[in-house]
Amino acid sequence: MEFIPAVSVLILISLVFIFIAQKFRLPSVVSFLVIGMLVGPFGLAIIRDQEVISSFGEIGIILLLFTIGLELSFEDIARFWKVIFVGGFMQVCTTIIVITSITAVLGFPFNEAVFFGFLVSLSSTAIVMRVLQERGSVETLEGTTLLGILIFQDLAIIPMILITPLLIGQTGPSYEQLPLGIAKVILIITLIIVASIWLIPALLDRVSRERNRELFLLTIAGICFTVAYLTNAAGLSLSLGAFIAGLVIGESEYSVDALSDILPFRDLFAGIFFLSIGMLLDTRVVLTYFPIVILVIITILGVKFLTGWLSVASMGLPPRVAILAGFSLCQIGEFSFVLASSGLQSQLISIATYQIFLSGAIVTMAATPFLMGAAQPVTDLIYHRVPVRVKDREKPGEELKREVSGHVVIAGFGTAGAAVARAAEIAGMQCHVIDLDPDAARREKEKGILFTIGDAKKDEILTHAGIGRAAILFVTVLPAKQAEIIVRRARRLAPGLPIVALGGSPGDIPVLFSAGADEVISIEYEGALRLFARALARFGLSEDEVDPLLSRIRAHTYRGITPRSSEGLPLGKIERRLEEHHIFSVPAGKGTQMAGKTVGELDALLPPDVSLVAIRRGGRTLAEVKGDFVLEEGDTLLFSGTPGRAGEVAFLVSGE
Repeated sequence: MEFIPAVSVLILISLVFIFIAQKFRLPSVVSFLVIGMLVGPFGLAIIRDQEVISSFGEIGIILLLFTIGLELSFEDIARFWKVIFVGGFMQVCTTIIVITSITAVLGFPFNEAVFFGFLVSLSSTAIVMRVLQERGSVETLEGTTLLGILIFQDLAIIPMILITPLLIGQTGPSYEQLPLGIAKVILIITLIIVASIWLIPALLDRVSRERNRELFLLTIAGICFTVAYLTNAAGLSLSLGAFIAGLVIGESEYSVDALSDILPFRDLFAGIFFLSIGMLLDTRVVLTYFPIVILVIITILGVKFLTGWLSVASMGLPPRVAILAGFSLCQIGEFSFVLASSGLQSQLISIATYQIFLSGAIVTMAATPFLMGAAQPVTDLIYHRVPVRVKDREKPGEELKREVSGHVVIAGFGTAGAAVARAAEIAGMQCHVIDLDPDAARREKEKGILFTIGDAKKDEILTHAGIGRAAILFVTVLPAKQAEIIVRRARRLAPGLPIVALGGSPGDIPVLFSAGADEVISIEYEGALRLFARALARFGLSEDEVDPLLSRIRAHTYRGITPRSSEGLPLGKIERRLEEHHIFSVPAGKGTQMAGKTVGELDALLPPDVSLVAIRRGGRTLAEVKGDFVLEEGDTLLFSGTPGRAGEVAFLVSGE
């Protein structure tokens, strides 16, 4: 099938399978593996060019490890160095020893037995970290423990690459070139460190000032793939290089913004990677050697659970972490496929052996999300059976980062946003500001205010600011179209969060209310009211007289446009009502028809879109008048309504 039709069919099949998986709450990883088996050369043969798919899949792994690095920091890595070098070393070495012993007992030559030990010792960083990310557990104790072991496995690939030619019977690495290789690794790592301290922060700062999203995204992607390429040139894996690149950018103030830009591409290409793995499996071999495949799967799961559990438990970590590690590391890693392919090409292993190993590897990969889900019930069962003193070692909720809660989130740090931040500071409340201005970020961080450089219209940025735990959200971004998007997304992410939004014209008020804001303030309308107040002050009214009058005007203007009262009122009518709103006065002169009548009687006679807001009597303005207040000749009545009603109201009051 041609490329474009094949891609179209692939997308349609993926939509169906992922929809079904979502309905039954199955992990997306399993869906993509099944889709790969279905559309690959051993299935319906819709996709035959596996190399293209594998290349796209490799991009997915790079982006996945890059985003994981963005979410961590060098300080976090330093905290679990023991896991990397002690736990990782124990897990890899014990797995190689056990698998080598088992395969040697079964009659395999020693070099093949060691080769199988290499293959089984590696686990899938992509699958484990993807599941942890979906659960939001990357930064927990168990998440960092697993990440540390997986990092060591990536480092262990280097000696495996050097030893594999010896197992195959080929000439091993030249020891004369070994010093040159070590020097190359040191040089490239030094370049990365120098770039992370001086070059990359300056570059990101310069790009951020351009306020161009495409330029920022290309810069982030360029850093990711350049560092990955350099580490690969040094003999390390591409995924490890991408992880280091993520750590480098993660140390800067642009990490969250970078993460929000990369996430959509990561999810797409990671899905392609799992699809490419599924395409490798020949189901005919599985059926032919079914009992052997089952035995291989049981052996892999059993051995890797024990070695994973042992490596974590030996470091004195809580039992729940050791159990989860055992279940999480049960699968075969991505790099194992590369090693297995080299073993097949060199005829170290046969095609049947390769496909049997492939079958076991893919099944264990597909089972990983379910095994990780079973870790908690198994832990609960063990805790129920063992003595209480074992439970005392448990420290649930142990995390790398303390999350702020009950704080104020401010989207936009212009004049209004800065005023809100200062008010919150005076009130003793913690603020978390979201804005794209790097200079403002530096100034406010020096004052102790949390600041995220990013676009508040993105879910990842809002989530990072903790709107789910916040006390209130102020949206001070203009124009209103931008504010509307932020309000809608914030309301979806935090249904019960109080949201106060800033609008430009009065017409923005109903739009922001309909988006989910609890309170909306119009700059133009509030400015007009302040001008009106200034004018009244110039005409001799005191502040005590003006403030109640403004309150009455606001109450009348905003009446009918709150979410509760505007459900059945078209937005166009509300906007016209706001735009046409005016304050006009009518004198109740000698012979007025209203003399002796109460305010309540007058209100009953007024048109529905006109309201009495104040009464001017004897040099004083009375804004808070009740329904039984009696009108007199000489009063001046102030009304709120449309200009066309002025004549009608004047005739009602004075008969003229």
